[in-house]
Amino acid sequence: MQVKITFPHAGEYYVVFKDLLSNLGYEVVVPPPTSQKTLDIGIKYSPAQACLPFKITLGNLIEGIEKGANVVGMIGGKTGICRLAYYSEMYQKILADNGYQVELLAVKVKKEFWVNVRKHHPTLTLRQFMKTIRDFWQKLIIFELIRERSLELRPYEINKGDCTRMKQRFLRELEQTSESSRLKALKQEIIKGFDSISIDTKRNVIKLGLVGEFFLLIDQFSTLNMEEFLGNNGVFLKHSLRFSEFFVGSLKQKRFLDNYLPTHNNKVYKLAKKYITRPIGGHARESIGEAIVFKQKGYDGVIHLYPFSCMPEVVAGSIAPKVSSDWGIPILSICMDEHTGQAGFQTRLEAFTDMIKRKKYPSTAVDYKN
Repeated sequence: MQVKITFPHAGEYYVVFKDLLSNLGYEVVVPPPTSQKTLDIGIKYSPAQACLPFKITLGNLIEGIEKGANVVGMIGGKTGICRLAYYSEMYQKILADNGYQVELLAVKVKKEFWVNVRKHHPTLTLRQFMKTIRDFWQKLIIFELIRERSLELRPYEINKGDCTRMKQRFLRELEQTSESSRLKALKQEIIKGFDSISIDTKRNVIKLGLVGEFFLLIDQFSTLNMEEFLGNNGVFLKHSLRFSEFFVGSLKQKRFLDNYLPTHNNKVYKLAKKYITRPIGGHARESIGEAIVFKQKGYDGVIHLYPFSCMPEVVAGSIAPKVSSDWGIPILSICMDEHTGQAGFQTRLEAFTDMIKRKKYPSTAVDYKN
């Protein structure tokens, strides 16, 4: 039987994971872009107390299964102190209870991934596997370059939509590119392409850091297309965590380096230690430490996003006001769930950014008394 695999859409990151699984020999079934239908499916089959990312990713998987997939891929699983470690077990039980008999493949930077792939493709050599991982990593780094450049330039673009169009163009090219030599050339084209966008550097732009639960930082549907909304309203947005960093975060060697050597994460942990002394799951410690890092780098404020019922980030959210007071940086914590409305969400963002703009650029503030 042909092995057909599907996986959570995860915003636009499906581009690189589709390529990874295809190059490993799988027939890839990409689920439809995340929509309200996806969320409704996830809500239907998920426990009521499950977080928004779980409901969305479960909906993705079911949509993929209904398109013919018989294997589901999931990042991580069975390790760590976050509920993410239980996702794979919960997926399997929920899917089986509702008549979806599928196998689960944990996609992680560990030997287990190689062993499980070999069960499906016994002729795959270790050399071929490592080359595929190397090409995947190269493509992931280029993907993140596209994403970051669009966020950096959007508040300055003269012709609204230029950054979004450039981003979509290069994502299409990246999706169609697999050769290493072509990827190197594409990287240079991306740099030149974004540099060609007409910008106005004299605009009154504010810089905000984005921290919080990882899935919300990468999935545009979950955050109601917040990135474009803020960029179009004069906000330079920077994420605290890349997918590439998240992907290798479970490596024991990486954790050792971060705990004992002066890496970026080591600095983050030290800054957060006054408030969170040890890992408590998710990226709560990183949310606090990165907020302080953003202050040290001269950012004007921080947005902290977390899903309802995510206990680590709930803890971080309760600490955020103290961090804001101690370090003198505005922090807006927003809890997201399936009931979050776009109008109310955008109103909170507008109020927060307007407050910061009035303080940073008092000469351009609107006089509401007149």
